[in-house]
Amino acid sequence: MNHKKCLISYAISTLVTFAVLWGLEFLVHGVILSGDYKAIAQIYRPEADMCHYLPYMLLSFLILSAAAVWAYDHGKKETPFLGQGVRFGLGLAFLTVVPEALLYYSLQPLGCALVMKQILLGVLQMVVLGVVIAKLRQKTTK
Repeated sequence: MNHKKCLISYAISTLVTFAVLWGLEFLVHGVILSGDYKAIAQIYRPEADMCHYLPYMLLSFLILSAAAVWAYDHGKKETPFLGQGVRFGLGLAFLTVVPEALLYYSLQPLGCALVMKQILLGVLQMVVLGVVIAKLRQKTTK
């Protein structure tokens, strides 16, 4: 694949990954865990302020998406995408979700049950993201 096609393929994969991540984050944190967060709303920014900081959240999703696609490409093997995607997603989870949740548990007054939900749902998110990336990148070359 020539350089321009590689770059376009990488950009498309990054944007699709970003969209999937944003959707999964909304589902997990905006829908599934919203009741848990409302119970401890006093430790977070007021909802009116959150919109002001949305660009930073989206930037974090874009950075994670670009880095994940890049990392996947550099460790990709010629094996079926599903198993490779699940393994990659688990790796992402143990590099991002699990340590971050444990860090915030140590810093904020979050209940153990909420943190366990965040970890379990976050691991599932990363596995889905890993499979999406593996599917997107299965036909690309290093």
